[in-house]
Amino acid sequence: MLLKYMKNISIEVKTGNITHQNVDLLINSSNTYLLLGSGTAEQIRKSGGELSKDNEEYRILKHRTSQENPVLGKVLDYIDTTERLPSKAQNMRLRYIIENGSRELELGDAVLLPSGDLSNILGRAKYVSDAIGMTYDWKIQPKPPTIPATFTSVMDSLTKSFYKAAELRCKSIAMPPMCIRKGGLTLEESTRASKEALKVLDGTTVKRIEVVLYNEELAGEVDKFRKLYEDF
Repeated sequence: MLLKYMKNISIEVKTGNITHQNVDLLINSSNTYLLLGSGTAEQIRKSGGELSKDNEEYRILKHRTSQENPVLGKVLDYIDTTERLPSKAQNMRLRYIIENGSRELELGDAVLLPSGDLSNILGRAKYVSDAIGMTYDWKIQPKPPTIPATFTSVMDSLTKSFYKAAELRCKSIAMPPMCIRKGGLTLEESTRASKEALKVLDGTTVKRIEVVLYNEELAGEVDKFRKLYEDF
């Protein structure tokens, strides 16, 4: 049945930087405050252009966020003490949070954003969907513990991302393995959730999916990933 469903969509498992893929939409494995950390988020943060910590727009956004959501403000204070620089991509996400009442999102949500400077610099993806499979207990500082992903949270966040791609009439999507490092899912669980979500693309304009193994650890499992997707 899966073979029949996927016969018109190609799936390629590959290694590399997800922002370098020639696709219409990227999926970023995100969290409930859309804060850009490691993995695909780090690649998006760096490719979109990093900023100095005294960047005026970032300071304005951080001040407003801190007033409207003190918990998120404390998280941003902690980030300022690390080596992680602000970025244009992060500013875009802070604006989204503020415009939506500075509320924390939920597991299983997905947020569509323009790719911004990713498109300008790399000339590739027009959109990014931040898929929220896992998150952190932000109330505990300075190092909030992980709230792990579930099969359902990964499936739901990817399903919503795929729906958005279909609505935009995208033809191609690059996605990472979701939530198999900090997120707590096994490689098999994550892939099964991804394959279930892919069903919503049946009959849409999407014809190509790239599963991007974005670091050396994942790249070492490339044969295993390809085997897991071979029934598609």
